[in-house]
Amino acid sequence: MVCLQSRTIFGERVVDGPVGNLMIAISGTCVAVLIGMVWCDLPRLELRAEGIHLPGLRALDIPWEALAPGFPQRPTMRSWLLRLTVARLELLPVRMRRRPMLSLGWDTHPWLVAGAIRWYVEHPEDRVRIGTRAEHDRLVSMLRASTEAATPVA
Repeated sequence: MVCLQSRTIFGERVVDGPVGNLMIAISGTCVAVLIGMVWCDLPRLELRAEGIHLPGLRALDIPWEALAPGFPQRPTMRSWLLRLTVARLELLPVRMRRRPMLSLGWDTHPWLVAGAIRWYVEHPEDRVRIGTRAEHDRLVSMLRASTEAATPVA
């Protein structure tokens, strides 16, 4: 016999037998579903030849043509959001039109994210190489050099 005891502010509570097992099973299932939902909807970002793809339960695609050249600007180091400057609002997904922002919850430096988006908005000829190791290395080294040139030396 399984006996589940818990202490609450109202006193001790004992749940045993099939009801206790059912409560444990339901609780475990709820936790697993919640973890799965959070895992699937973690902020993720994919740069593709067609534009920016945000996968997950509520996937979004932002075409490069929707974004204005010269943007986005570098966010602050503690920023959680990257504001997108839109050139063609009608090309944005409907639910992004009021607040065209991307979450910066990735393990990637926020300046790299902003710089990569800005580069591909301004250089459509480089988009076909997105996803290749050579393009990644070229972009990272180019953005690193521009960051070092813009960072004042103390």
